[in-house]
Amino acid sequence: MAQKENLLLALDHLYYYAHWITPEARSERFDTRFFLARYPSGQEASHDQKETTAGAWLTPQKALEENLTGEVVLSPPTLKTLEDLSRFRSIDEILHSLKKQDIRPILPVLTKISDYPLLVFPWDPEYEIFQKGEIPSPIHHGRPSQSGDNTTRLLMKENRWLPYSPLK
Repeated sequence: MAQKENLLLALDHLYYYAHWITPEARSERFDTRFFLARYPSGQEASHDQKETTAGAWLTPQKALEENLTGEVVLSPPTLKTLEDLSRFRSIDEILHSLKKQDIRPILPVLTKISDYPLLVFPWDPEYEIFQKGEIPSPIHHGRPSQSGDNTTRLLMKENRWLPYSPLK
């Protein structure tokens, strides 16, 4: 398509940001890499009416707030990526931070507690317990994440993923 449309791809302006793998408990799995790029001046993004059916420009913080109120529904990788991006003040700050990062695959564990799906990230203190198929005792899902927290698990309630952090 790029050749047919005589397009030049500015791949030197594309930055590798994250690598997510769908939990082993899911029948349909994805191994996906995420990239960041500056929004080119004078260009307008559009959705394709197939995989994406609507579009909106939101700050990471606004998208996270709208997920909590149910105005938008964020997938786990999107939710966690937006939480991470919300800590930065500019795209330059984000891109500078990537020079220091070693991008490793993120393979969450999917389980259930109290009849709710729970997704546990590798940096959660109880990840290895869940990874073995065990349930920690006492069982809890932590506390709702606050601004500035590093969410370690997501709980599915009311058809959306809600971020949680370990109890302090």
